[in-house]
Parts: sequence; C-alpha cells; structure tokens
Amino acid sequence: MIETFKCYFTKLEQLSREELVQSAEKLVLVENTTIAKLIAHLAEMSARKIALEKKDPKKKLERRRKRQGGAVASSRSNEMGKKDEPAQSRYVASKVSERGSYRN
Repeated sequence: MIETFKCYFTKLEQLSREELVQSAEKLVLVENTTIAKLIAHLAEMSARKIALEKKDPKKKLERRRKRQGGAVASSRSNEMGKKDEPAQSRYVASKVSERGSYRN
C-alpha cells in the first residue's frame, strides 16, 4: 500500500502545473459524484426503514428490543400486547389532590 502511494506521488511530481490542476479538478468531480451517490443511498435506506416500521409496529418493537440487547423498553408501547388487561394510568390518583399540585 505504501509503495502504491509513493509511486503515485512520484507521478504527481512529474506532472506540469496545468496537468496537476486538471487532475485535481477531475478528482473533485469524482468525489462530488461519489458523495451525492452515498447521500442518495443513505436516504433510500432511511426511507425503507421508516416504511418498514410504519407497516408493522410489532416488528418495530422487536427490532428496538433487539438493538437494546433484549431489554424491555420502558414505554407505554410495551402494553400494546396486553389486550386482555385494561391499560394502567401513569398517574396515581392518591397522590394528586388538585390538578397540577401533588401531595408529599
């Protein structure tokens, strides 16, 4: 690998000023094209992930749990699977005396 770069630098040293500028311009065009293609790929990957998650919320939850190492996410979405049980409120009525104020 190092030898490849040494040869490349040797070739660059032999180029005229105009050839060096033209070569640099070509590299910039190739680089800009490559970056644009990479951005397009990332956007498509993101769009597919979003579409996939919108289609199947259960698989979304499974993927989230898998990413978290099997840990259960602490959100209300965990209660989605409990169809036989009524959803529990996050608020404890005994601690709420008036709207917006709490007892200690």
